[in-house]
Amino acid sequence: MYAIIGAAGLAALGAFLFFIFRRSAGLTGHIPSSSKLIKSFVAARKAYEEGRYGEAAGLYRPLVEAFRRSGNVSGLVSACTMAGICQEKLGEFQQAINDYNGAIATSYRQESEDSLFVAHRRAAYCHLILGNPQAAREGFTNLSQLYRELGMHRQSVGTLASMGNTFRGQGELDGAAEAYEEALQLSERLEFPDGRRLALHDKALFLRTMGELEQALRLLKEAIHLSANTSDSGGQSHMHVSYADTLRMLGRMNEAEGAQKQALAFAVVSATPRFLCLAQLCASQNGWHRGQREQAWELLKSSEDLLDKSSKDLQTVTALVKASYAEQSHDFDHALGIIGGLEQNGQELKRRLRAALLNIKVRALSKSGRAAEALTDLESSRKTSLLLKAPLYLAEYGLSAGVVSYHLGKYDDAVSHLGSALEFFGGAGWERETASLERYRALAFAAAGDRANAAISAEEAKKRFLHLGDVSSAENVTVI
Repeated sequence: MYAIIGAAGLAALGAFLFFIFRRSAGLTGHIPSSSKLIKSFVAARKAYEEGRYGEAAGLYRPLVEAFRRSGNVSGLVSACTMAGICQEKLGEFQQAINDYNGAIATSYRQESEDSLFVAHRRAAYCHLILGNPQAAREGFTNLSQLYRELGMHRQSVGTLASMGNTFRGQGELDGAAEAYEEALQLSERLEFPDGRRLALHDKALFLRTMGELEQALRLLKEAIHLSANTSDSGGQSHMHVSYADTLRMLGRMNEAEGAQKQALAFAVVSATPRFLCLAQLCASQNGWHRGQREQAWELLKSSEDLLDKSSKDLQTVTALVKASYAEQSHDFDHALGIIGGLEQNGQELKRRLRAALLNIKVRALSKSGRAAEALTDLESSRKTSLLLKAPLYLAEYGLSAGVVSYHLGKYDDAVSHLGSALEFFGGAGWERETASLERYRALAFAAAGDRANAAISAEEAKKRFLHLGDVSSAENVTVI
């Protein structure tokens, strides 16, 4: 519901639209699902899956008109939405908005709810791209109001939380903060605790990117408390994973491991591959922070084995975690091979994932003696972090810039970039990132001839690695 329809989703959509064709025939007494229209739909779907978006958009046009003439609202919403997605892929954002508006203008039908939500969210995204945040806000607000009038409280609150997520992804940080607050206020007015827990969770993830880990932890704790009164074991698992991730960021490893075990228990009850994958991925990252490299790799592999082909976003996340492990293990060819695979598969990545990919690539190139090659990707990382705007992404760029500068022999620049990143990570309480930054700073200080500060940074790095339980990393902190 919250993502652009992918290849697997299109297969399901094909079956859904065939059902719509048949249903329309029964309702209207004539068959819009003529052989020609069915062929047009199959051709449109195939063109989309193969990346021929202009051709696909053109093929969806007769479907839109046929559904409009027959009064088939569900078919019209689906076809308009897919036409809009095609236009987005082409970078034709205003035309995409026009197509999405064709779906949005229809009356609500339960069977077309998912496509209608996608149309609203994607239209808002396009408005943001075109510099019209107010129009984006109005679209989400109107949809939330529609759901509220229909008595669909979960969807009403969820729409406002989704507005926050969409704004956050586009660097509209003030708009995101306001949207999350509106979602929380609405859930309170509606006396709908389930909506509150969802809004708390999404706001907590936003706060992490702003460096407010302790506040995020408090929100997640409340969300978990509210989840205890539901039968949604998958949702409970997800809440515990986010809680464990935040505890791990703060270096509170015993608590993080306890939360992960609870997440896994709920995931097992849900019997849902996605939640099982997330729980195992969380365990893997806990192990990595502890310095338990072999165990972390094994858990990552088990996490990957749980993925299905439709989980494109989670596939990307696990691939990036694997690339990061390889880069940190000095297996640079492996890391760059994974990154190359992601770059070549043609999947459009969310900005935050694109930023992570670029930063891993930049560090792997620099550490393997190819720092000059890394400069183009470093500039892309800088631009992406500026679009995202949240301090987390700016700090991650600073870390990468520091590594590149060090390997280019620009030691003063390295110290400066690493210091900027440390200001965020150290101030927010990010334990492992702070340890890694201090280790890099020790090398940069030493290369710049500042032995005193090199020793201070090295000692700080060792102390933090040992606090995490990562003895191996502590032992590998050196000052050349």
